Amino acid sequence: MPRTTLAVDSRLAESLSEIAKARRVTLYALVNNLIENSISLLREGVDIKSISELWSVYKMMSQVEGVIVPGEIFDYLVAALYETKADELKERFRRLGYDIGTILKLYAGTPEELVKVGVTFLKYLPVKGIEYKNLGDNAYEIAIVGVGRRMETTLCMNEFLHGLLEAYKVQVVNEEITQGFVRIRFINSSVENIAE
Repeated sequence: MPRTTLAVDSRLAESLSEIAKARRVTLYALVNNLIENSISLLREGVDIKSISELWSVYKMMSQVEGVIVPGEIFDYLVAALYETKADELKERFRRLGYDIGTILKLYAGTPEELVKVGVTFLKYLPVKGIEYKNLGDNAYEIAIVGVGRRMETTLCMNEFLHGLLEAYKVQVVNEEITQGFVRIRFINSSVENIAE
C-alpha cells in the first residue's frame, strides 16, 4: 500500500512516538490504527471528544463498580427497596454520592470545576438536564431535571447529590424536590469570603 506524509504538531508527534515506543509498535502502525478507528467513528457520527469523556466516566464508574441499568428498571428497583428500607437506601445513595464526589475531586477540585465535570458525568446517568447558577457570595444553585420517574428515585438522587456536595465540604442551605426535579442551593464554605 502506498504511503503518504501527514503533518502534525511537533508536540503531538513526540507524544505519538512515546506511545508507540511504550507499546512496542511502530509509529506507522500506531498512527494508522488511530486514524482508521477515528475515521470509522466519524463516519458513524461520533464526536471524538465524547469518546474521551466516556472513557473518563467509565474510569470513575469502575472505581465504584457501577453498572448500566435502564431507567425504568432502575426506578422499579428503587421503589421496591424504598417500600421496606427507605432510610438504608437513602443512606447508601448518600454514601455513593460521597464516594463519587471524592473521585471527582481528582478531576475537579472546586465546586465550580465540579459542575463542568458533572455536566459530562451526568450525560451518562439517568438525568435529562442540569443547570448551574453562581448566586454570588460563594452561593450556588444546581438544578437537575429528569432524576427519576418516581418520587422515590428523586428522593434517592437528592441524597446522592447531598453526598456529592459533602465530599466538597459545602453547606446546603435550601432544597426543592418534586418528582423528577431537584434544586439545591449551597454555600462553598471552604472559600473564605474576602469581605468578612
